[in-house]
Amino acid sequence: NELNTIPQEFHAFSDRLVQVARQWIGVRYKLLPYWYSLLLSSHLEGGTVMRPLFFEFHQDNATYGIQTQFMVGDALLVSPIVNNKTYTREMYFPQAIWYDYFTGAVLTAKGGINHTIDVPITHMPVHFRGGTIVPRLNQVKYTTLESRCSGHGLLAALDNNASATGLWRLDDGITPRDGEDQLAATKKLPTRSYRISVKPTSTGGGELALAKEPGVWPDYTDDVPSNCSTLKFPRANTSIVIYGLHS
Repeated sequence: NELNTIPQEFHAFSDRLVQVARQWIGVRYKLLPYWYSLLLSSHLEGGTVMRPLFFEFHQDNATYGIQTQFMVGDALLVSPIVNNKTYTREMYFPQAIWYDYFTGAVLTAKGGINHTIDVPITHMPVHFRGGTIVPRLNQVKYTTLESRCSGHGLLAALDNNASATGLWRLDDGITPRDGEDQLAATKKLPTRSYRISVKPTSTGGGELALAKEPGVWPDYTDDVPSNCSTLKFPRANTSIVIYGLHS
């Protein structure tokens, strides 16, 4: 901002906007482990973090011209409000099982469908693709370190086969990557990479499986040093939420 211009801080508009902004900033920060995993994968392997729908559903011609929806990774479909004073949203859902990210309400798109919902100012349509897993923080605190120390959670969305998989990359949040040559020489990497999968159990819960991603990282232990204790895969306070158990 500059002098003699309209203030842009949230509090300059209304208390309600402050509450809405706090809510959505919290959503963003809770998803930091997912963003981190996507960004590191993009750095190491190429590819995108945010991507158009046709990147994931290239066989669906209806996705080619969509410019106001996008995917975050392969799991989250975001349909933002892009017009002023608009409180409904028409969205296209490619063929898959989709869940409301916040409620777990299920929408099955057979062959791709258009769907319109009411969108108040406190909401933004975010849908979770069946068959994927999103790592996230248990709590959002004042710093990323405090947030990491609250523990991690996994949000899984089951597909038609009642299963889900994903990628979780986690490190201590402190150790810098000094260059690939040095890392290769020491055979140590500060980041741990796991393929994660979830299968429902007969008791109504979920069974978590973690497998080291082969061919990517040198040998390492299951402990990740950090300032808040030792992060383990999985930690005792790693929570698992599964959408689709009773669909």
